[in-house]
Amino acid sequence: MEVITHGGGEILFYIFNGVAMITTGSSFADLILISLTFGTIWIGFKTAFNLSSKKENAIWFAAYLIFYQGLMLPKTTVSIIDKFNPTYFAQVDNVPYGLAMLAGYTSAIGNGITELFDQSFALP
Repeated sequence: MEVITHGGGEILFYIFNGVAMITTGSSFADLILISLTFGTIWIGFKTAFNLSSKKENAIWFAAYLIFYQGLMLPKTTVSIIDKFNPTYFAQVDNVPYGLAMLAGYTSAIGNGITELFDQSFALP
């Protein structure tokens, strides 16, 4: 995924690098397992005492698994392109796909709008 920025490319590099370090460590996996365990216990409690329907609990559990399996578990490489500093180019490996996808699409939309305004309001 490409993340296009207009200044601050080095800051984005450090942010993505920090997120990659956090999410690839064993502490993060332990945290996910602990939260999944507490969530399963809570759902079991709600189901056992009829505080919510089984369908709601199944939807919650499925959404949690889809979110984690689909957005946090797969990793990708993020390429940072700084338009103010054309010589700056950096890549960060092991960034969660969900974050990389959101950052890439958001920066592409922002870059497109910026280029449109530059074309529209440039002096002849």
